[in-house]
Amino acid sequence: MRPFSCAAVALLGACSSALDGAPAAVPTSIPPVPASAVLATPPAAEVRLVVAVVIDQLPSWALERYLPLLDADGALRHAVATGVYYERARYDYAGTYTAPGHATLFTGVLPREHGVVANEVWDPRRSKVISVVDDAEHGVLGSDEQFASPHVLRAPTVADELERETNGRALTLSISLKDRAAVLPAGQHPDLALFYDAKRGVYTTSVWYAGVVPNWLANFQAQHPILASLGVWEPNDRAALARLLGPDAATGESDWQGLGNAFPHDPRRSPEPLTALRATPFATEYLFEVARAGVRALGLGNDEVPDLLMLSLSSVDYAGHLFGPESWEYADSLVRADRALGRFLAELPSGTRVLLTSDHGVAPLPERSLERSRLALRLPTKKVAAAVNQVLVTKLGLTAPPVASYTEPFVYLSAEAKGSPAYPTILAAVQREFEKVSGVAAVYAVRELVLREPRSELEALARASITDDAAGELFVVPSELSIVDPSNPGGSGTSHGSPWGYDRFVPVLFWGHGISPRRETAEVPVLGVAPTLSALLGITAPAGARSAPLSGAP
Repeated sequence: MRPFSCAAVALLGACSSALDGAPAAVPTSIPPVPASAVLATPPAAEVRLVVAVVIDQLPSWALERYLPLLDADGALRHAVATGVYYERARYDYAGTYTAPGHATLFTGVLPREHGVVANEVWDPRRSKVISVVDDAEHGVLGSDEQFASPHVLRAPTVADELERETNGRALTLSISLKDRAAVLPAGQHPDLALFYDAKRGVYTTSVWYAGVVPNWLANFQAQHPILASLGVWEPNDRAALARLLGPDAATGESDWQGLGNAFPHDPRRSPEPLTALRATPFATEYLFEVARAGVRALGLGNDEVPDLLMLSLSSVDYAGHLFGPESWEYADSLVRADRALGRFLAELPSGTRVLLTSDHGVAPLPERSLERSRLALRLPTKKVAAAVNQVLVTKLGLTAPPVASYTEPFVYLSAEAKGSPAYPTILAAVQREFEKVSGVAAVYAVRELVLREPRSELEALARASITDDAAGELFVVPSELSIVDPSNPGGSGTSHGSPWGYDRFVPVLFWGHGISPRRETAEVPVLGVAPTLSALLGITAPAGARSAPLSGAP
């Protein structure tokens, strides 16, 4: 598929402004990093370790706006000063979710090719919504109910290519709070993928990777239980946050798991502290402790064969979902993640290179958009599906509801509806009812869309999000600034997953051994990230990668 130009996607609002409906007060200049804070690239004969960092939910505008809040010796300001900074990398598909984003970043191909089209999917065999990495076969260690593997991934990742070219001598380790954000970057044959089990409060893996939890991880967590890392979350700099963002609590912010919607937040007082901590910086800091233990135990960067460490920082995303990207919580979470990352990177071997980017952006809180006289609605998936079912059971005289699930971005019809002689009529009726829903911009019949050429840029972005054998019958696109998120408390928070500019543009930065400073303002495709990461490792890009490395890569 050809890349989309800024002019071509103008109808999506992707190029009209920095935020496309989010606040326009973005600084045009960034305070320089003090010379004392810029560490020289360590001399090294060769690259021994590459660290790929995904800050979950970091749109381009957010980095630009919050960069002045970040520590001078943190990772991001150091990267801007010493490395290559692409301000606007573009996702050329509509379903901008965590799982497709991570798969795209590490394969270099679109969802229609790599096969990961959503975070969650409807499983008709089990009659429930499951994680996209749940294969019902490879159990999560320590759990009888969870499963995880890269079974859905149809394209090789950078990690797969590294393992192939080094005949398995390279070490590849992937870590995230989220199963999908650890599993998908790692590909089919990593040394290990670790993710967080909120029910037990531990990092774990699945039998796809190991028969038992590695000794080093079990020992670390026994000596450093995650609950012991919790405390009261206070903002790093109240005065700076107030100057930039106004008052702390804002309409539309969530009170999730008893955390409250204003500082201070104490996850220890939550009825489910092991779950609540995911939205706090304590989870990010603990992830880096796990990563430190992993680097030491596996010996990453200790020999002449390059290794790959993949880290996805999910707590920034949780804070953005719950409190909005213009909240004190989101900004402070980013500040603390950046600080923790800077400390972690400073401990790594000489010859290390780093690439940092994000899997998607985010919409403003609907209340923020309404304050700016922009219509923004929330689409509660279960309520929408129930309303459509109620109408159609009566209108069509059906004996059973036709919609089995609306699991974003797809509508799945029931087995009865799909097996009915009136299936075409039922499908068309469901599509018409969804098109009537306030907050919906477009609804595409999946089978129709995959069999013809897209008729508009919006259709092209939707088509890029759908595999030829997609299980859902309809693909739903929310209206600009409206959101779909069934997981937040009713009537609060925000989300992503749309083709609009605030969801599709993210920064890309890479720095370290042999990389010279440069800053690029021109749009580039996110598909260039995987080839760039490969170039940093000194290997071939994954088979099928659709872009060349970004300029500035060695």
